[in-house]
Amino acid sequence: MKALKTWLQNKDNKVHAAGVLVLAIIALGLALWVIKNPRAAKYELVSKTGSPKIIFVEYGEPANEKDYVKYFELKRNGHVTEDLSNYSVNVEAINHELVSFQLTQAQLELAKGNKKENLTFSDEQKKIINEKSNYKIDVFDKETKLAGVVITVLVIDTKAPEIEAVGYLETEVGTPINFSEVIKASDPIDGAIEVSVEGDVNFDLARTTDLKAVAIDKHGNKTESKFKLIVKEKEVAASTAEPESNTSSNTASSNSSTPGRATTHSNPSSSNSSQSGSSSNNVIVPSSPKPSEPVKPVEPTKPAEPSKPSEPEEDIPSGMLLYKDYGNFNACAAVIDEVSDRYIREWQNSICFSDGTLYYRPN
Repeated sequence: MKALKTWLQNKDNKVHAAGVLVLAIIALGLALWVIKNPRAAKYELVSKTGSPKIIFVEYGEPANEKDYVKYFELKRNGHVTEDLSNYSVNVEAINHELVSFQLTQAQLELAKGNKKENLTFSDEQKKIINEKSNYKIDVFDKETKLAGVVITVLVIDTKAPEIEAVGYLETEVGTPINFSEVIKASDPIDGAIEVSVEGDVNFDLARTTDLKAVAIDKHGNKTESKFKLIVKEKEVAASTAEPESNTSSNTASSNSSTPGRATTHSNPSSSNSSQSGSSSNNVIVPSSPKPSEPVKPVEPTKPAEPSKPSEPEEDIPSGMLLYKDYGNFNACAAVIDEVSDRYIREWQNSICFSDGTLYYRPN
């Protein structure tokens, strides 16, 4: 160093301009070499400020590299470098079809309410996180690996199943309903879900009961839907048997007298004289014939009344689509609020028609 300093200085202790220029060129060349040669620099993949310690992904919804890389930045020699999109990023494969572990109801409420940072885990859950939930992210410049980091990813299921709205179900006393056949529920990922019914179900009493349909998926997400069970009295068919004729009274009257004859009874002692041709006390008087009643004229048949024209069908407003046919207006009106709230983001409006059909206008 002293020799270099002696060479750069003259007798008047002045620095040679040529020597300074040489050093500047050397420094510039070295800097350019460092920039062009990644191995000559130190790279780090670090979390951005405010990034979560655990990355949550939804069950059944695959994510791409950008969904993970967005939480990190690449530093070179302690300084933030260009966007990661200029480099190749490799994320270890994550199985989105397998939930890391089932969350408790309290954990589910926090996860659904976008408060995942407040989640706390049991010792058993922490063990699963440490052993099975860590994945590698590596950044490459062409074939050269610049940096890498291990991330923690939890696959969770926060989407509850959906129950098809049922306003009410109706049956007769003594006729049970198989609820699983008429109330359907499905999970966005796993498909059909079994539905149970909670409440005082009794098909032996005529009454209206408030019940609740419940669907729970395999990860504990629960959906409830209220409906009414109407049990009606059985309808008794009208009797078609003719009333019994009063045969006994007619028989009795026929035995007591002969039609068309009047009879006067005498004492038994005078019976002999009647046989000898003398005057008799037993007199038979022929009755006068009863005049026949005139035949009533046959009334002419009334002409059939012309059928009333059917009421015109209601016009469906342009742009509206059929959601479901509930059979009648009351059934449709009973569920329209609940259905409209469920699809508040997808529908502009909805309407029930008199025939029980529910139509909606999509956004």
